[in-house]
Parts: sequence; structure tokens; C-alpha cells
Amino acid sequence: MFDTLPASLGLAVSAAGTVMGTFWKYEEVASPDAKLTATHWLKYSGPATIHAGWADHLVVAFNKIFGERHFSFKCFFRSCLASLIAICIMLLVWTVLRPDEFLAFFRHYTSRLGGTIFLMSLIAVMFVINCVPDYFSYMKTRLILKEITKSEKFSRVFLFAVIDTVLTLLIFVFVLVLADLLFLGRDALRTIFETLHRWLPQGLALHAPGAQLPIGVFLYAALFVSAWSWLYALSALTTRLMFRLFPKLLTKTAWFFDVDGHPLRSLGCMAGGIVFIAVLALKNLA
Repeated sequence: MFDTLPASLGLAVSAAGTVMGTFWKYEEVASPDAKLTATHWLKYSGPATIHAGWADHLVVAFNKIFGERHFSFKCFFRSCLASLIAICIMLLVWTVLRPDEFLAFFRHYTSRLGGTIFLMSLIAVMFVINCVPDYFSYMKTRLILKEITKSEKFSRVFLFAVIDTVLTLLIFVFVLVLADLLFLGRDALRTIFETLHRWLPQGLALHAPGAQLPIGVFLYAALFVSAWSWLYALSALTTRLMFRLFPKLLTKTAWFFDVDGHPLRSLGCMAGGIVFIAVLALKNLA
């Protein structure tokens, strides 16, 4: 356990730093209205004229990243880039958690295909299984946010995360079934059950027998957008709860709870802490 402690801490710090950096970067470009809305919503208080819909600043952030028009080259390119980054992160996680499996996979296919062909084949698989489906998955997220952007109920945060996760899983399973239908030519109902039986156990465990790439690398990469939804919900819940219990103590003793001046940075610090603990726990359980 102690031999792997530095690697575990390094992975946890990197993941937490990435999450915190994302929130902090968004705070730099967020409008004053978006920050005021976030402050009002997190503290249950503020001017009565301020709309407290929790999804307002999420819509703004989503549009800044992917653009306001979904059917555009900018949105498709950035969606593919986000998918590739998510897959690279999951490949890194797989490498850290199961280095023997990664080395077996890498050596097997580079020896058979060569380095260049192996890399091109891997990118092609990523494009088919993740990039294209993720583009439509992001469209689904955009539509859900649009529908519930005027909601002020905190329960809608978790409802959004649940709906987004379920639909993302359905899109991913549909892609696997469609791939089996196209390449194996079997009937649809049988393919559905066989695909779930063959792929999902490996995906959930991030484990693949022999020199194979686990489907979990693609599955968890596809769930990245939903993971952000859950992370936002949990960090917001924790922040609101702590402010309800210790409203004055936190703002006077901890700079990262400056919700009045830096609400999104405060969310980022809380989200980074959640990710740090979660990564350490998963690393020890793997």
C-alpha cells in the first residue's frame, strides 16, 4: 500500500487540480450577473430582483465552451476534443490502476500492427465509440439545461444529473449494440443482451482479460459530462449545507469560502476536495 501511496496522491492531486482549475478559469470569464446568481443561489439570499435559477451560469459556461449553436463546426470540434481528453484521462487512470494490463495491451498491438497503425486504429475507435456519440450526448445536455434553466428548486440539480446520466448510458449502449449489429449481423434483441453481458461487466470494473482495452475506458469517458453534473450537484449541496450550519465562521476563517466575491471558485475548491477523496478511495479499492 505504501509503495503505491505517492502514485495515488499524485493522481488524486492532479485530478483535483484539474477540477479546481476548470472552475477557477470559468470564474475569470463569467459575467458579473452569473457570479451574482451563483452567490444568491448558494447562500439562499440576495436582492429579490436577482433570478436564482441554478442552471443559468451552467448554460453560460456550456455556451462559452461549445458555442451557442450546436450544429456548427466549432461545437463538433470542441466536443471531439473534450471526448479525446476524457479518453486520455481514462487511459491514464487505467494505466495507474492496472499497469500490467496496459503494458500487455500496448505491447501486443504495437508488435502486431506497428506504432503508427496502432495509434491510428485507436483514434478511429475513439472517434466511433466516443466522439460522434458524445456530440449528440452534449446536445442532450444542452436541451435538458434549456428546459430546466428557470428552476430554483435544489432538487432539480440532482434530477438533472440523474436524467443526464441515464440518457448518456442509453446512448453509449445503443452505440455498442449498433456496432455489434453492423459487424456481426445478428438480430437486434439478441445483440442487446449479448452486448450487455459481454461488455458492461468489463466496463464497470475497468478490467479486460488478456491483451484487450477495457470498454470501461470508453464508458467512463462518455460519462464525463454526467460526472461534471454530479460533481456540481455534490459540491453545491456541501457548500449550501456548510453555509447553513456555519454562515459566519467559514467566510472569516477560510478564503476558499468567499462565496460573495468568488462563488465559482468556492464551488471549485469544494469539488476539488470531493475529487481528491474519491480518487484516493477508488485507487485503494481497485
